[in-house]
Amino acid sequence: MNTAIRLSLLSILAVTLTACVIGNQTGHSGQSVDITLGNIDVQDGERAGNLSTVNGNIEIGEKAQVKSAETTNGNIYLGDNSEVFSLETVNGNIETGKNAVVANDLETVNGNIYLKEGTRVANNVTTTTGDIILYDNASVGGDIIFEDSNFSSYFKSETPTLEIAETATIEGNVYLYTRVNLMLPRSFDQNKIVTRYKVKK
Repeated sequence: MNTAIRLSLLSILAVTLTACVIGNQTGHSGQSVDITLGNIDVQDGERAGNLSTVNGNIEIGEKAQVKSAETTNGNIYLGDNSEVFSLETVNGNIETGKNAVVANDLETVNGNIYLKEGTRVANNVTTTTGDIILYDNASVGGDIIFEDSNFSSYFKSETPTLEIAETATIEGNVYLYTRVNLMLPRSFDQNKIVTRYKVKK
């Protein structure tokens, strides 16, 4: 490869990379963070805006306040007593600490969702291939939704599970667009389970 071609390729690469933010970042002082490759951390008690990364995890400390957190390939952790408007990931798990608050939706496509003790989600909780587990006193103000996907077998071969603790509550319904293992308390209202997939005879 001659020098002119090498320089051209390096120039194109440099221009491409300047549009990408690479490396770990910290969310603080109410500011938003948008990166391509790297993790985002929010320290205990901090405030941050919209957090977004393509390939990386987002970890939000205790008693923090965040507008939203979104990643394509990575996990999201929301610390104890922290607040966020929405959480979303495509390929990754979402886990909350105790007494966390999600003021709108919480969603993952290929990942598990763990709502620890006392966590409140104001709207819907959605996954496609993952498990959803509600611990004691966790609450969902909207619906729990297990979406169907023609590609789900590529990501997870097992049937997903919904596990709800005795003292957890769901204001809406549980919509099943795919087969799900249900581990529900005896007191759970079975009328809230809406099956939308065809049962094979």
